Amino acid sequence: MTTTVTLIAVGDSAEGMGLRAVAEGMGYDVRLMRPTSPEAVRDALIAGAAHDVTILSAKGGPRGLYLGDGGAAVLDPSMMDGPWLITAKLFAGLTFPSDSVLISTASATRESGLAAAVFDTGGHLVGPLGAPDPRVIIPWVAACLLSADKGLPEAVTAANALVGADDRFSYG
Repeated sequence: MTTTVTLIAVGDSAEGMGLRAVAEGMGYDVRLMRPTSPEAVRDALIAGAAHDVTILSAKGGPRGLYLGDGGAAVLDPSMMDGPWLITAKLFAGLTFPSDSVLISTASATRESGLAAAVFDTGGHLVGPLGAPDPRVIIPWVAACLLSADKGLPEAVTAANALVGADDRFSYG
């Protein structure tokens, strides 16, 4: 049985496309979503909750996920703080199966409240401890996926062994 990965590429398509190529090359069934509005990001997360693994490829900061100033119209302005999508608003009311995993590439994953929001939904989060070098993100995710059959904590540990201290991710 093939594992299905929902890949939500917010903003920077280069990282998302690289992650897609890596995951497909490993034999994963990848469902690519490229949302351009807060509501579309939320819809993509809801769709991703139905699959084993969701990868959220996005730029992040203490205020949430960076959407930029362009793109689709925002139907619910309360979800935004300038160009930032507020994490707590994005995840409000969402639920994930207890065995589902969200891998976030967004910097400041812990600072933006993403970790707490994901834990509140029932899922598990793998995300950067800080702001990793963008050049290590795709190889790090690839190493994690390669070791996933050993269990997620072990996969994160194995992938972290390949990068410097400033580029590590955590599992929870």
